[in-house]
Amino acid sequence: MSSLPARVRRMRPELIDGLIALVLLVELELEAWLDTVVPGPHRLGAALGSVLLVAPVAVMRRWPGGALVACAVVAGVLQGPPLGDVFNGMTGSILPLLVVAFVAGAHLDARHGLAAAVAAATLLAAGAAWSTTGAPTGFSLGSELISAMGLPLLLWAFGWMWRERSRRVVAFVELASRLKSERERHEQAAVVQERIRIGRELHDIIAQNVSAVIIQAGGARQLVHADPAGASQAILAVEQAGREALADLRRTLGLLRSDDDPRELKPQPCLDQLGSLLDTARGRGVDCHLRTLGDPRGLPAGLDLLGYRVIEAALDACNGDRRPTDVTVRYGRARLAIEIRGHGSVAGLDRQLQGISQRIALYNGTLTVTPLDVKDFAISARLPRR
Repeated sequence: MSSLPARVRRMRPELIDGLIALVLLVELELEAWLDTVVPGPHRLGAALGSVLLVAPVAVMRRWPGGALVACAVVAGVLQGPPLGDVFNGMTGSILPLLVVAFVAGAHLDARHGLAAAVAAATLLAAGAAWSTTGAPTGFSLGSELISAMGLPLLLWAFGWMWRERSRRVVAFVELASRLKSERERHEQAAVVQERIRIGRELHDIIAQNVSAVIIQAGGARQLVHADPAGASQAILAVEQAGREALADLRRTLGLLRSDDDPRELKPQPCLDQLGSLLDTARGRGVDCHLRTLGDPRGLPAGLDLLGYRVIEAALDACNGDRRPTDVTVRYGRARLAIEIRGHGSVAGLDRQLQGISQRIALYNGTLTVTPLDVKDFAISARLPRR
């Protein structure tokens, strides 16, 4: 069930203006007929004049400037001596003019809105001067002129400030939306790039394993002596199937390679090459230190590569940061644990690790990024060895 403000926002502006005009008209009519301050002979004139005074409110958003000037004309004429100041004693007669002045400031640009406000203030000042003709002193005239000119201009200024504030709010909302879309686009691009890298490395790992199977099958074919013909044919079939699988795999995953990838013909890195990785990071200005614990023997090739990529992504995020960064690699019997601790907030760290986190999930591992405070961060990866 929608709230009342939501229902009001869905209403047509013309209908809202009509409702506002109706409320103001009811208030003025009640004041004209029931307020004891209003002189008896003025009640009928005040009631009819209220209709003319409120009429511009019904079209104030369609024609803001015209409605403001029309309202000022009606107010100036009806308070003149020929009509006997029909609104004498009615304090609510100023409300339609103030409402229309505010709407003119909120819906017109500064040049047109100010022109309409000045014109309305001039008409009201002329009406005020006309109504106070013959006063013994200038005090009454001065007060009438100040109230007649000041209030419409003040309400127009409030409307203009509301308009400018609304424009800034809309601009900030659009900017926030664009920044969010841009951030999501960068995150998606990082995931796509990481998946492409996964495809390349998966190709190399599987190709290595399949190549070993082919070599073993070829050697077995040469060593078989019992039923040489049948065994030879069977092993030839295994060898041929392996070659075809390898060819299909190369054709499929080869689409993921980019032509300008400098690592296309290089072997995949591993944790044994962390020394070179840290030397490269130090050359970029990262003050990093490595500590290795445990026995690395028997670590699967995919896990070895993944651990390298985690450290590589973290050091890339620390690019140019000369504050100390400590890297610890623990080769446990059941899992591989990697910890990177650094000083200072690292911009783009979450984006750098966005793709890595998906790869870690494939190995049933966990990745935790902890901002210890505004000056420190910690990255922890736990990867089961089985």
